[in-house]
Amino acid sequence: MSPATSTWLETATLVLTHYGVSGLIFTAFTEASFFPLPPDLILVPLCLLRPELAWWYALVTTLASSVGGVFGAFIGIRFGRPLLQRLTSEQRIAQVEHLFQHYGGWAVALAALTPIPYKVFTIAAGVFRVKPWIVLTASLGGRGLRFFLVAFAIYLWGDHATAIISTYLGPITLVLGLVLILGALLFERLPRARYRQLVLPLILTIVIAVVLAHVSLRTNYFTDLQLAALGLILTLTCILLAYLPGRRR
Repeated sequence: MSPATSTWLETATLVLTHYGVSGLIFTAFTEASFFPLPPDLILVPLCLLRPELAWWYALVTTLASSVGGVFGAFIGIRFGRPLLQRLTSEQRIAQVEHLFQHYGGWAVALAALTPIPYKVFTIAAGVFRVKPWIVLTASLGGRGLRFFLVAFAIYLWGDHATAIISTYLGPITLVLGLVLILGALLFERLPRARYRQLVLPLILTIVIAVVLAHVSLRTNYFTDLQLAALGLILTLTCILLAYLPGRRR
């Protein structure tokens, strides 16, 4: 990135942060189709200024970004593959097309969640004729998970969350993206009843683990060893709940 571009982005961040929620909505909407500034750069300082509104800011960012994703898809429908070729290489376009052919809306959700350029996938969704409601649904899931993770981190750690977000948000969302892909594969290959047996206990395990982590951070009630033991027990419980019903049939 050139010094001029870096200066421009820093100035834009300061200006948009100054406008509060309006700047956040503008950034989240436009970044989904053409604007280069990630909404995280506006979301984080706003959440730090008003931690009690962090969940509201995350919701606003999710909605604006998801609607912007649909707008990006319409741009792709209108201007087609030539516009996509201006944004990325032909090799990358072929990879994106392959993802859409195999995973459909899951590809949009993956880009919405991870550091993968989201705008490339929203425009590509229009080029490859993915239905707008699928783009919207996938964006709400992926963007929502990403931005609520940011709000959750700030809620737990306050000012210390900025270092955690800058260091770990990318890797965490990539791991969650891989889980998303595995979920898509399971959804296609497993019978629906069997899929529910596997996924619902897993979701319950994650929820309980998050609650335990929150209690531990707030009260120091659990030691690291106790948390590790609880995590192991929860994981084994999840496996048993998913596996045993299928064996009895």
